[in-house]
Amino acid sequence: MSWPPRHARIDELDPLPYETEWPDLRCVTGRIDVHSLVAFFVLACRSRGHYMEFGVGAGRSAVAALRAHTRKNPEGILHYFLFDSFEGLPSLEGPDLGSKQFTAGQFAFSQAEVKAKLEQHKVWDEKRITMIPGYFDKSLPAFDTSVFGGHTASVVHIDVDLHESTRQVLDFVTPFLH
Repeated sequence: MSWPPRHARIDELDPLPYETEWPDLRCVTGRIDVHSLVAFFVLACRSRGHYMEFGVGAGRSAVAALRAHTRKNPEGILHYFLFDSFEGLPSLEGPDLGSKQFTAGQFAFSQAEVKAKLEQHKVWDEKRITMIPGYFDKSLPAFDTSVFGGHTASVVHIDVDLHESTRQVLDFVTPFLH
């Protein structure tokens, strides 16, 4: 095993290839790079479907996922769907009311900011990436799932922080799991 890693990283969001020797498979923060592991898994399973990310924030995970899947299995992911309010967290209700950790509006990054992040990291592709704006209680029921073309999800990345948002995402995505 050699250290430093043999894979020359483009920047801090560049995932390391799954085949890289341990501890090379760590991202810049020292955590295992889940995006490379998932891309390897999608390839190994011969899955062909969509990438769905719920809770995009600034777009860091989307950059890493796009790079990992493009590098490992460019045809495995048909389309990338990025669901977010792009206005931050909604008003806190129910079990989330009174949270000391989260506040309404936290994690607000506009679609323009996310697109700029994807462009900055050279992964933006308007033909393969769709951003779906809106709070989940409105955007998910209104989303026309016929755009999935009968395909299921190869990858579902859920990074939401609130109980109600999590429930809404799980209710929406369950029929598209395999």
